[in-house]
Amino acid sequence: MGFFSRSTTTEPYSTLGKSDTLPANVPPGGSLRERLSAGGSAIAGRATDIYKQNPKLVGGLAVLAGAAILAGMKKRGRI
Repeated sequence: MGFFSRSTTTEPYSTLGKSDTLPANVPPGGSLRERLSAGGSAIAGRATDIYKQNPKLVGGLAVLAGAAILAGMKKRGRI
């Protein structure tokens, strides 16, 4: 299915989107709140893009993570 194959036909700089960089309106010396807000929105945008491209993969990872958490709780005797 090609999970581990990478195609390098495009330049990495041509694939950058707005969620891959920090917005220009946040100065480097900006407040902590402004920097966290900009970084958080960039991360959320990137996560949304990944989910839109691979919804079944993200759902499968969520199921595996949930199973791992339940198994860990069962080992400790909480369930």
